[in-house]
Amino acid sequence: GINVAAAPALAGRQTTCVEALAGTVAREALLLELVRALDAVLRRPLPPERVRADWSAQVDALLGRPVRSAAGLSGVGQGLAADGGYRLAGRDGACIVPPGDTIVEW
Repeated sequence: GINVAAAPALAGRQTTCVEALAGTVAREALLLELVRALDAVLRRPLPPERVRADWSAQVDALLGRPVRSAAGLSGVGQGLAADGGYRLAGRDGACIVPPGDTIVEW
């Protein structure tokens, strides 16, 4: 949700509201601007490399960690590969854990 006129006090988190940042706003106008902005973003196609990089940076628990696959591939996690595998930086260079192999240690 969006805090328009007031923000709840949450332990350990800083909160604010739109009106504290921009003054009084009409909720309908705010909603219209949000829909316009969302429409503009959704109309721009994102290249697959960007989607993979954003995913890796935000939610990839293996990124930067030592990883080993069931097939014996090992290295430091580098993110998703274009084919859906998982990229590793190993002692002998880069490799990809192919889709279908399983990460067994991290």
